[in-house]
Formats: sequence, structure tokens, C-alpha cells
Amino acid sequence: MDLVARVPAFFQSVKETRLSGLRPVTEFFDHHRLSRPADLNTATSRISYNTRYFSGNYAVVIGALAVYALLTNLLLIFALLFLVGGFAAINKFAPEPLQVGDHVVTQKGLYTALFVIELKKGGIFLGRDAVDETEAGADEDDFHTLKRRRKVVEEEERNHERVKKLVTATEQIQQKVPTLVKPTVSVKKAKVVKF
Repeated sequence: MDLVARVPAFFQSVKETRLSGLRPVTEFFDHHRLSRPADLNTATSRISYNTRYFSGNYAVVIGALAVYALLTNLLLIFALLFLVGGFAAINKFAPEPLQVGDHVVTQKGLYTALFVIELKKGGIFLGRDAVDETEAGADEDDFHTLKRRRKVVEEEERNHERVKKLVTATEQIQQKVPTLVKPTVSVKKAKVVKF
């Protein structure tokens, strides 16, 4: 019950800290103020200033994208609950390093194991195996498609070169054949009769 009572206070503190720094939308999306930085130092300082100045706006955008991701993929909530529950269990049951046989298990090791399990099993919550190589993502499929196309193009180029060499060799043979072989049939000149 105490946790439920803290929720309004949490949202009030977020509103006072993060959302108080919200800048107007017209200022946030003002493309007229964009210009190319002179060098990398200028770009770095601009990015640093921009992220501090518009931190509230960026927090709202990231929050909206997170809510959208959760609403469009409800199984993601189960993966998130598994991860949060794992962190809570590690903090509650293993605050100090544990001696298991000859091996010492620390919180860092448990967090690493949870992360690896989440990578593998989180994909099952989402309806697919996250590390399965047979289930390639769109980028990987595109890569393999491009690789196959490149092989086809290279094979066509090799075939084209072979045909060119064959045509060149055939032309050379045809040029040499008349000089090597003398024709046995003589061609008589036709007489032209004029009236």
C-alpha cells in the first residue's frame, strides 16, 4: 500500500525535475537554427549543450517511444518483468558474495548471468529465439540477398568474359584459315554479253 501512495509523489517529482525543463515544441523543432558545425569540437559542444537544454523534450520523446513499443508488443512486458524481477531477486537474496563450493558468486556475476539469460530467453517471450541463426532479421536477409546477387553478377561477368575470349579466338582462327588452306574450287569469271 505504501508503494501505491508513493506513485503520485514520484510523478510530481518527475514533473518538477524533468518536465519543468520542457522547451516549447516550436523551439525544439526549429530547423532554421540548424547549421553545419565548423569542426568536431564545435559539433561536440553543440550536442552537449543541446542535450542539456532540451533534456525534458528528449525524455518525453524517449518515454513516448517506450510506451509505443510496449503497447505494440505486449509480450515485451513479460520480458521486462522477467528482467526487473531478476534484478529484484538478486538485490534481495544475494547482497553479499556467496561461496558455492570453490567458486565465489558475486552480484556482478549474477547480473551478467541474468543478462545472458534475458538475451536468450527474452526472445522466447517475444515469440522468437533471439540468438537463433536460422531466424535472420531483415538486415541479415538483405545482406545474404545482396551477397547472392553479387555472386550472380560476378558469374555473369565471368561468362561474358569467356564468350568474349571465345569470339576473339574464333575471329582469329577465321582470319588464319584462308591463309593456311587454299581453296580447291576455282571461281570462273562470268562472261558478260552486251547487245
